[in-house]
Amino acid sequence: MKIINQLICCCFVLLMLYFGPCSAMLSLQEATKDSSSQILAVEFKNPCYSKNSEIKILSVRNGDPFNFSAHDLVGKGIAYICDKNEIPNPFDVTHSGVATLASPVDVFEIIRKQTPSEENPVQNCTIGEKAGAAMIKEISTYHCKILAMTDYKGFEPFLLEASGDAKAVLAGIYPHVQIHPLALSLKKYVGDVFQRSIYFQIPVEYSLNFIANHIGKSYETLSTANELFNAINDGNSKENTSKLFCSEMVALYLRGAIQTYLPPNDFIKRRLELYKNVSNILPEEISSGAGQKYDIMYGVASPDQIVKHYITECCC
Repeated sequence: MKIINQLICCCFVLLMLYFGPCSAMLSLQEATKDSSSQILAVEFKNPCYSKNSEIKILSVRNGDPFNFSAHDLVGKGIAYICDKNEIPNPFDVTHSGVATLASPVDVFEIIRKQTPSEENPVQNCTIGEKAGAAMIKEISTYHCKILAMTDYKGFEPFLLEASGDAKAVLAGIYPHVQIHPLALSLKKYVGDVFQRSIYFQIPVEYSLNFIANHIGKSYETLSTANELFNAINDGNSKENTSKLFCSEMVALYLRGAIQTYLPPNDFIKRRLELYKNVSNILPEEISSGAGQKYDIMYGVASPDQIVKHYITECCC
């Protein structure tokens, strides 16, 4: 039976690679800087608001984690895999990403610099030409639509994630670290979506530097699929971020932010112990459902709040 379970897990991993992708309150006050008046947030109408989601207006801060629970076959397979460890996963989280607030102009420039072209024949470009063109087209189209909004303030919320899908693969774009307008990602996702609001300020510059360093990086491939499989039971002895799966990328982003922008008191040092090897961090560990023992954002971010409840008969 154990061998059969492992074979099933392997199949689902390979499918995913190419077809989907209270005691803390006192500690929190010690941990976070008093910068509430400086926290940058963007508010916009929840494109997936329904009677099953209480949040009409989304307030997104730079660095807010977003967790996803897929309802398709691949998502159910990932949930099955995740059930093989002891980490609680009551929300069936199967994917994660991080919100970044930025000017589209800055995002365009990063993508342009990392995409090879006749004008940019750089040897170490990280983004494939087709992938770069697809991201720019999507962001440009969305940006043109919101320019007319009276409350537009120059910053837009994006979702940074390591992912891919079958349609993109057929078009020659393989899973990688990519960025999309957050509202579009929420609308397109086939499943439930949860947001966690961070309790401290992460400057936009941090996100832009992170994007520049990691955009276009490949998702785990067939040759490195064992890293993702090993993460189920903390089996990766060494951290390897040359390729990134979804929660590994989010954990890498959050670890750097916590180390940089929170004071190194005892509470933060204990939380950072959970980040000692981001190659072992799975999506459910970015969810509050994992509980204090496993939740890597416990005490520095709010619990998961559902922002989209996917309904088969009538999705947003």
